[in-house]
Amino acid sequence: MKKNVEKKEPYHFKVWENDNFFNAEGYTLNLVIRKKGARKVISTGFFTYPHQWNDDNELFVTDSRVKDLHPQRNEINEWLLLKKVELNKILTDFDNQKIDWTVDQFIDAFLNNDIKTEKVYDYFQNLVNTLRENAHYGLASQYFWTCHNMHKFDSKLLKRVWSEIDKKYVEHFDSQLATKGNYGKGCAGNTRAYYHKGLRAVYNRAIADKCVPEGTYPYGKKGFKISELEEETPKRYIRSNDFAKVKEEEAINKYREKTRKIFLFCYFAYGMAIRDAALIKKDNIISLEDGDYISYKRIKTEHNRKSKPIFIKINDNLREQLKWFENNTTLVGDYLLPIVSIDYEARSLKLYKHITYRNRRINILLKGIAKDLVIDMNITTHVNRHTAAMRLKGMSVPRDVITEMFGHMDPNTTATYLDSFDHAITAAAGNVL
Repeated sequence: MKKNVEKKEPYHFKVWENDNFFNAEGYTLNLVIRKKGARKVISTGFFTYPHQWNDDNELFVTDSRVKDLHPQRNEINEWLLLKKVELNKILTDFDNQKIDWTVDQFIDAFLNNDIKTEKVYDYFQNLVNTLRENAHYGLASQYFWTCHNMHKFDSKLLKRVWSEIDKKYVEHFDSQLATKGNYGKGCAGNTRAYYHKGLRAVYNRAIADKCVPEGTYPYGKKGFKISELEEETPKRYIRSNDFAKVKEEEAINKYREKTRKIFLFCYFAYGMAIRDAALIKKDNIISLEDGDYISYKRIKTEHNRKSKPIFIKINDNLREQLKWFENNTTLVGDYLLPIVSIDYEARSLKLYKHITYRNRRINILLKGIAKDLVIDMNITTHVNRHTAAMRLKGMSVPRDVITEMFGHMDPNTTATYLDSFDHAITAAAGNVL
């Protein structure tokens, strides 16, 4: 691997060729700030391969004789030149004011200057980086892909300011998402709503940061209606006779059996989400007067000020699963379930990606289990959550209790799980007619 040698200037743009800065699009292009041995790195959000980048002039290669040039080389080079002007101005201002600046001061000046320009793309990237630094990986992913799709459809996004993202722009963005072929993705309504919610959330943050003039907000009462995109999807839960097979019949090999046990644990733990189950550790078990409980906060909502811990009584069903994991699997660190197989640093991006990968593997194995048991549906970890909700509803558990058990912040979220009646109930009602 090529050794990365840094320049001595106060700042420079650098492609670092190591695995920490690599994904499917190439290596990350970073801005490096340095002074007196101190150094900090800011991701630009762009990715490239070494042959596409000229390290001497810190620009993308544009020589047509070079094969496989970066497709956005001209746009990004223009952006880089503008950033270099901004960075040089910061240095000049420090010099004129005789400020012996620090790396943190330089970054603060750069980011504040960046926000004042009201550039949409820059704002998205800075927000995504901040969210990742604070382990809000799910939200960071939503905003990253929202911006990615906007940039895919809009070649001028790098230059756009927030006032240009008006209702007409949002309508065009939605049309591009819905269209199949060329750059279109052919997204269904719920997927389009997901990206719009990402754009709306970031837009609201930009308003709070006073980056947007009044009168351009594309959503709201007279704006684009996200709610009109949302479609009710069929409630996906396992029928009672099929779930009995999953519960009672051992799988044909050790990998599927471990997966089946994880599935049952999540079901008995009030339909616990797989990402939460993956992170349950020994210190999540607490003793109360009436027995032992698993206490945890959902990752999805833990940073919400209204978020409350969920308490799950360790009954015989849960105790059986935990004992099986202890005796039949290799558990990493203090984890109680064999989902995490590498002891990454807590809250790190590597751990987040590892659990995402493990969830995919579990869903593949669940598909095999369904085939073995002749269950005619695609069983996934999320189907488990719907199944637990519908089982509680069938036992006449009040909806507000289910909301509490599932850790939903909004009762309307619970409603999306429960509003469709079981077909057997509607069929029985039809016999009365």
